[in-house]
Amino acid sequence: MYVDNFMNILGSYTNETKLFEFCKENKINSIILYDLNKVNKVYKLSDKKQNGILAKFISKAKTEYGINQIAASGETSKFFIDAIVPYNNSRKSSNEKFDIFNIEYEYWNLESNKEDGYYCQTYLKQNKIPCTREGTFSYFMKSLKEMKSLANKSKHKVKVGVYVANYNEKEINEIEKYADRISVYDYTTYPDNLFHYIKERSDLLVNYKSKADIYILFSSEMNFIGKYLSNHSLDDIEKLFKKELLSEEPGLENKINLKGFTYYNYGYLENSFKHHFNKK
Repeated sequence: MYVDNFMNILGSYTNETKLFEFCKENKINSIILYDLNKVNKVYKLSDKKQNGILAKFISKAKTEYGINQIAASGETSKFFIDAIVPYNNSRKSSNEKFDIFNIEYEYWNLESNKEDGYYCQTYLKQNKIPCTREGTFSYFMKSLKEMKSLANKSKHKVKVGVYVANYNEKEINEIEKYADRISVYDYTTYPDNLFHYIKERSDLLVNYKSKADIYILFSSEMNFIGKYLSNHSLDDIEKLFKKELLSEEPGLENKINLKGFTYYNYGYLENSFKHHFNKK
């Protein structure tokens, strides 16, 4: 599960406990932390004297609440080089360290790659890279390769994760060479379309015999599956997906390493469940 608004959770006993209890209640054992760039501005993550607040959070999640994998989320490898790797290296206990380096860079996003788009203005132009899908994908791959190198050099076992939506054959073939975990975007509105929505993209993973751990990424926003979750549990939607998968493409689970599900994001998911409990 992606944890949004983390800057306002970290260091607050009430908000941290609320998050941990939510994970425990819903059997969530892996979280991906947003907002680490904001945290880094307040508590320099490379400085052991300042990063104890994060170490305490991660340790508590792992040792007291069964959250066994904590992922750091960032847009580029530079953030991991400057902040996340130094953070991990500064902590002695594996219980205080990140286990996953997760890159969040939507190279397929047309708006972000336009001449006046966020990626074009922030990353591509200054590196003299064309503001095209091909250009932004090459920038993404450079970061992904660097992150894989960082993970390989880590004494603490670290996996590299990516989130992907609209990819083609050439792109996923390159991505799966360096990603240990691939979260496949499944932002459908209709509960009876959970597997069919990603069927073509899952077939590409089969074609390239991907060895990466595959996770299905649902959005808990009300215009996606949030409405369904206001009346159902995570178990319900996961069972529904598996039922559709077996109906449409039996044997697929044996062809790719389908590990499980993840959710965007804590805030939306909590809101959906509030609607659920308010109806009782």
